[in-house]
Amino acid sequence: ASGRLLVTDLAQGTVFAVAPGGGAATVWLQGPELRSTFGPNQVVVTPKGDLLLDVTASTVPNAAGRGVLYRVPLTTASLPGKPTQVYATSPGEGPDGFALAVSGRVYLATLVTNRLVVIGPDGTEQASFGGLGSALDSPSSVTFVGTNVLVTNLTYFTNDRAHDQVLRVATADRGVPPIRPTV
Repeated sequence: ASGRLLVTDLAQGTVFAVAPGGGAATVWLQGPELRSTFGPNQVVVTPKGDLLLDVTASTVPNAAGRGVLYRVPLTTASLPGKPTQVYATSPGEGPDGFALAVSGRVYLATLVTNRLVVIGPDGTEQASFGGLGSALDSPSSVTFVGTNVLVTNLTYFTNDRAHDQVLRVATADRGVPPIRPTV
C-alpha cells in the first residue's frame, strides 16, 4: 500500500526497498533468517497485507540446508516485523519461485528436486507434482493465469534446451492478483 517496490537479493540476504517514483534502493529487511549463499528469492504481498518470502537454502540452526517460506508482518508504518517460518522443505530442495492462491495455498517450485509443492494455509504440504525425471526441469518461476499455474523450467542442472518450457498445471485454485507499485 505504501507504493514501495520490494526487491530480494539472494546473494546478500537482503530485501531492498525503492521509494514510490524511484530512487536509490535502501535496505528494508535483513536478519539471520535471510543470510545464506542462496538467501531470499521472492517476496509476495498477501491479501491480508503481510508478506510471504522464500529463502532457497537456510542457515539457521533449526532449518539448515532447507528452503524456508516465511511470513513477514508489516507494521502500521509498512516496516517489516520479525519473519516467522510457515513451511520448510526437505534439505537441499532449493525453492525458487512461488505463487499465492486466493484459497491461501502457496504453489512453490523446488529447483533441485523438480517439484511443484502445494502448501496449505496452515503450512502443511497438501500435494506435490513432478519430481526427478518429470517434465519439470529445475522449475523456477510460478504464476497463476486463471485456474492454471504456469511454471518455467530453468534447466539449471541439465542444460537441456528441449526442456526450456513453460508448463501448465491445472488447479482448482485462482491466483491472488499481483500488487504492483505505481511509478
